[in-house]
Amino acid sequence: GAGGAVEEDYRFDTLPHATGADRAALIDRKIRQYYRSTRFVSALPRGRTGDKRRDDRYLFAALTNPALVDPWLVAIAHQGSPVAGVYLASMLTSALLPQLNIVVPRVLVAAPHSSGLRLTFYKDGEFCSSRLTRTIPADANDAAQMLVTELSNTRMYLSTLNLDTLDEPLSVVFLDRDDSL
Repeated sequence: GAGGAVEEDYRFDTLPHATGADRAALIDRKIRQYYRSTRFVSALPRGRTGDKRRDDRYLFAALTNPALVDPWLVAIAHQGSPVAGVYLASMLTSALLPQLNIVVPRVLVAAPHSSGLRLTFYKDGEFCSSRLTRTIPADANDAAQMLVTELSNTRMYLSTLNLDTLDEPLSVVFLDRDDSL
């Protein structure tokens, strides 16, 4: 299913097991199907299915609004500096969690974003899902109520996607760089 904000998109899909050029062609076809308007895409392998066919599972991710980074890339190129890659912050946070000594089976990272609250779910250290909520209210009481509601909504969403269960503990980490939460 799709998730994320206007500028991000995540999709889980399975493809028939293949190797080499056949695998590359299958992945390329799926990327073109999902993301025609951006070159900032990735297909991350997520193992094989447990059924008889043993299809390959993938997470497809994209920055769907290239205009967000194009001016930066032009400026970097103008300086003659190389660019190693363009990464979605919600996918990089999985590397940050061990650095913060956060090693739990299921964690939901909540971080303020210019468009709202970004809620990103990691299971066993792997990115699973990310969604952006509405804008955080300025009033502290309204913001607190919104956080409680959105955390509850996210738990239901993850359960609906079969990514998590409601009866397992879920750790919530707030990445709050400006103390807005």
